[in-house]
Amino acid sequence: MKPRIIKTGIAEYEVAHFPGTDPSGIVPLGDELIVKLDKIMEKTSGGILLPEAKQDEMAEAAETGVVFAVADGAFAWTRDRTRPFSGRKPEPGDRVAMVRWAGIKVLGEDGEWYQAISDGSVYAILWQ
Repeated sequence: MKPRIIKTGIAEYEVAHFPGTDPSGIVPLGDELIVKLDKIMEKTSGGILLPEAKQDEMAEAAETGVVFAVADGAFAWTRDRTRPFSGRKPEPGDRVAMVRWAGIKVLGEDGEWYQAISDGSVYAILWQ
């Protein structure tokens, strides 16, 4: 099966998959989320093979991913923390757009890398 691709302003990524349950074993605290970032494509749609150093740089700069876990305190307040949050909150399995280079990398129990980010780093819920 051909991987699903998402294009951002900086690169092309293979869409991360949510298996239906969270195999990471990571429990976010406070206002944090656990997100699996989309994977940088080794070759562009134009056929250019990206050097490994460029792939590493672009992988760290991913702006999209899929939510695996949401802390109880996430999205309790608006981004500026001045009033209670209202509206739909991201849930595990949702695709999100977020701030580039947000959060920290965390290795899951399943051997996969995830990003722990604050709720203020999420800007949109994307297509399902």
